Order: sequence, then structure tokens, then C-alpha cells
Amino acid sequence: DIALDMPAGISAPFGYFDPAGLGKKVTEKRAKYFRECELKHGRVAMLAAFGFPIAEHFHPLFGGNIDVPSYVAYQQTPLQTFWPVVLLYVGIVEIFSVFTFENPFGKGGFWTLKDDRVPGDFGWDP
Repeated sequence: DIALDMPAGISAPFGYFDPAGLGKKVTEKRAKYFRECELKHGRVAMLAAFGFPIAEHFHPLFGGNIDVPSYVAYQQTPLQTFWPVVLLYVGIVEIFSVFTFENPFGKGGFWTLKDDRVPGDFGWDP
């Protein structure tokens, strides 16, 4: 089990936590790819969880005249101007992550991280 050789997924009191069995019978490169995805999406979720309570008390948009919970205010935003900005930002972040992969037509094939890549090292930690 290659995933047991990567101690980042091992924590007390459960030990190695892999209920779906994704770490079994995979190559080391595939396990690194899964770890990279897990860390990236976990960090995005942490930032989102941090953002909702902050948005409840700090309203820099729309003149600060928002007296509803943030999930309701989000649904009342003019989405035709909101989504292009979100897609642009996500696109910029994802373009930079492309350079962490091997050439898909060279060695390794698709979705293979470079050998010197440390999963989750994005140069910043939230």
C-alpha cells in the first residue's frame, strides 16, 4: 500500500484514513496526485468557510447596505457581472498549477506530477 509510505494521511486516533480505498493499489505518482488534489480543495474549502462569517459583518460591496445573511446576499448579487470575475480568478490559479505536471505526451502521461513536486506546496498556506 503506497499510501502508507506518505505519512501526511496518517493521524491519531484513526491512523491512516482512506474510507474509499483510493490509496490501495495505486502508483506513487497517482498517490501524489490524489494528495495534491486533496490539499488544494481542502484549502479552498477552509477559505470559503472563513469567508462566510466575515461576509456577515463586513460588506464592502453594494455600499454596505446588506442586512441579510451572506448566503442570501450572494443569491441577490448581479451574477452577470460576478461570475466572469470568479471564472477569471479560478482560471489564473489553475493555469499556474498546469506547470506542476509532466508533459502529457512525454513520460508519465496525463495527470502525472513532476518528480520534484511536493504535494500541496503552493507557496502559501492559508
